[in-house]
Amino acid sequence: MVFDFIHVAPPCSAPEVLRNSPEITNANSFLDINQKSLQHTKFANIFGIGDCLGSPNKKTAAALYSQMRTLSKNIPRFLEKKPLLETYNCYSSCPLIVSFRHVVLAEFTLEGPHETLPINQAKPRYISFLLTRYILPFIYWKLGVKGHWLGPATIRKILHFGVSKE
Repeated sequence: MVFDFIHVAPPCSAPEVLRNSPEITNANSFLDINQKSLQHTKFANIFGIGDCLGSPNKKTAAALYSQMRTLSKNIPRFLEKKPLLETYNCYSSCPLIVSFRHVVLAEFTLEGPHETLPINQAKPRYISFLLTRYILPFIYWKLGVKGHWLGPATIRKILHFGVSKE
């Protein structure tokens, strides 16, 4: 095979606590959840988030933030014994640095590209480099780890003038 560019990620594995808990995991030892609601398929009081999920999404911080949005709405509804309405669309994102000043800002769901900016993010761009260099670290350290960033859905909706796949 010949490639101009290839991005290879190592395989993920579930943490030991899940590998040793077959009653709550799927065949691959990941938490057995409904990929839309993030609620366990057998135990209604268990919800999952992050890399331990048995969902087909890519394991990234961006995926985690969008999962936080889903859980922040579904867990209170569960506690109030109401139907779970918020769904996770398996969104993920990965900035691919292709030069010193150009980045492909890959954003996607299982259906394909799911870009926040109203441009083709598959093309290496300087603006994507600036976002990756200056904005994403701020989001991570100042918002994400504190639970204040729930993914780019609102920004995407604004930049696409209210027309969004979400």
